[in-house]
Amino acid sequence: MEGQDFKADSWSMAVDSRYLLTHRKNVIKRQDVIYEFIQTELHHMRTLHIMERVFQQGMLEELQLEPSSVHAIFPCLEPLIRMHSQFLAQLLLRRNNSLESGSSYNFTIRQLGDILLQQFSGQCADDMQKTYAEFCSRHLKAVKLYKELLARDKRFQSFIRRVSRGPLLRCHGVQECILLVTQRISKYPVLIQRILDNTTEDEEEVSSLAQALTMVRELLSSINQQMCPLQDTFLEGASVCGIELLADNTRPEPLPLTAVPGPLQRPAFRTTDRHRPAAQEKDRPRTSDAVRRRGRGPPPPQKKRCGVPHTEPPATWRGGGRGNCSPSRGTCQAV
Repeated sequence: MEGQDFKADSWSMAVDSRYLLTHRKNVIKRQDVIYEFIQTELHHMRTLHIMERVFQQGMLEELQLEPSSVHAIFPCLEPLIRMHSQFLAQLLLRRNNSLESGSSYNFTIRQLGDILLQQFSGQCADDMQKTYAEFCSRHLKAVKLYKELLARDKRFQSFIRRVSRGPLLRCHGVQECILLVTQRISKYPVLIQRILDNTTEDEEEVSSLAQALTMVRELLSSINQQMCPLQDTFLEGASVCGIELLADNTRPEPLPLTAVPGPLQRPAFRTTDRHRPAAQEKDRPRTSDAVRRRGRGPPPPQKKRCGVPHTEPPATWRGGGRGNCSPSRGTCQAV
């Protein structure tokens, strides 16, 4: 089974240690990234199959929900599975053809750019553009409908709890699956760039990877541009880059400048006197004693070093200087 061949964390851990020693450092890095590319494509296909075989099929057959509602939660699922199944089949075939003679796990993929060029150009690129633009445009609407069903339908709640008990689905709920599919298309440029960075010897492969990188970036740009007319159709949407569009077809307002503290800005959060930074303490306006005492009755008795209470303010004390206290005369000279 193909998934078993990619259970290791990296290519370096999947191949034999003696086989690993026969490769240079840059080749090892390149194979690690290619391994990650195929491994994450396998994970993406697993997510799509969970959405189809567990959630969608269960909602249609077990819960007997309206097909329109189910397809609104999982839009474009069939074309997504079809295109990624073909792409993954080519990647796995290249891996199997790259196996060393007599080994079932030692392999070195020396060429990948041709497969990437085929996937991100021509009719394949057009299909990906159309499918992902529609899927991402329906993202918010799908999540909203799922939450509404989960809030009002007890049978739906029971179904989601039951199918989510398995270890495979603990991190693959409906909302998580939708988000993972939305984000997958934006991962390709990063992975291809890393493969290109570690490809130095084969000029033909470098050229193919560079062209594939340009094409996938153009594909992402086209998907984002196609979001505008589709959001008018579906009313709600989300861009591939993770910036969600609001229900009224507007983007969220940018954060105010004060929300991003800089070296010349004070923090935008409110602070109490108890937690006020020391640097701001001197800037805090002082409240006068008269304002502080307003409406609270007479001031409390003040005590000086002599221990005798005095209710008069210091300005009215007689006998200033360092004289002795005269409590019998009601005055204190020990100022």
